[in-house]
Amino acid sequence: MKKIIKSIIQTFTICLVVLIGAGMVYAWTDAPQNPPTEDAASPINISDKEQVKQGALGINGTLAAYSQICLGSGANQECIDT
Repeated sequence: MKKIIKSIIQTFTICLVVLIGAGMVYAWTDAPQNPPTEDAASPINISDKEQVKQGALGINGTLAAYSQICLGSGANQECIDT
């Protein structure tokens, strides 16, 4: 009787591990397209290149500037050295 119970528990455990593994493989899918196409917007990154963002930029925390903060554009641009 103990052998039968042990066998049932082992079989159940193996089936459970296989099902969980299959579910993880099925859930792991790539994005349908590479950014910045229509899949997702490209992120703001840390490069030294100027970046322009369309739409609002929200910052929930501290904004730190290490050279200048400039507002406006062209003749209307005002900059503050930090």
